[in-house]
Amino acid sequence: MGYLAKLKTCSSGFEAQLLKGALMAQGIVCMLSNKGMTNVYGCTGTLSEAIDIMVRDADLDAAKEIVNHTDLSDNEKAVNDESLKNVEWSFG
Repeated sequence: MGYLAKLKTCSSGFEAQLLKGALMAQGIVCMLSNKGMTNVYGCTGTLSEAIDIMVRDADLDAAKEIVNHTDLSDNEKAVNDESLKNVEWSFG
């Protein structure tokens, strides 16, 4: 199966989830890891420390290319957009 390698340390759960999605969309299996993490299932996640993105060592080079070409700037702007603060969410 191989070993796991740390691809990147993210400072927010939101960034980690976005990058995980980008990797999974390209067929690279990854996981989020951190001893202090309490919730990675929400949109932004809650953590007491940074989150590591782990990939198989055989996928590390391809994963680095994906991360280097993933632009998170527009997504970060969307999270901070004042117009989204009063959005009513419905799950059902």
